[in-house]
Amino acid sequence: MKSVFLTIAATAVLMTLGLLLYFSAAAFLNVLAIPLLQNLDPQQAEQMIAAVLVVISFIAALIGGFFSVFLFEMAGGGYRPLLMGTVFSLPAVLVQTYVMVSRGMAVEMMAIYVLESVVVLLAFVLTAFAGRMVSRRFFSGEAHPA
Repeated sequence: MKSVFLTIAATAVLMTLGLLLYFSAAAFLNVLAIPLLQNLDPQQAEQMIAAVLVVISFIAALIGGFFSVFLFEMAGGGYRPLLMGTVFSLPAVLVQTYVMVSRGMAVEMMAIYVLESVVVLLAFVLTAFAGRMVSRRFFSGEAHPA
C-alpha cells in the first residue's frame, strides 16, 4: 500500500513539474523566436509562424517530458511507456484544449492548437520510451558485490 501511494505521489509531483516546465519553456522559446519572425514577408509569415509555434511546442514538451516522464520511467516506473507518456501529457493537452474551446478562434489557429497538442503527446511518449531505454540499459543489470 505504501509503494502505491509513493508511486501516485511521485507521478503527481513529476506531472506538475512537467506541466510547469512545458509552459515555461514554451513562453521562453516564443520570446526568443519573436525577433526572427519580425522580418518576414506577409505571405510567408503565416506558414512560418505556424511551423515555429509547433516546433517550439515540441521542444518545450521534450524539456517538460525529460524532467517528468523520462525520470519516472528511468527510475523504474514499471508501467508501459506509451500509457505513461499519454498520462503525463494529458494536463498540457487539456489546458491547450480548454484554451482552444473557451476562445472563439479562427480555424487556422485551432489547427495550430490541435497540431501542438499532437506534438506534445508525441514528445512525451518519445521521452517515456527514452526513459525506459535508459532504465533497461543502465539500471536493469544485476548488482555486483563490492
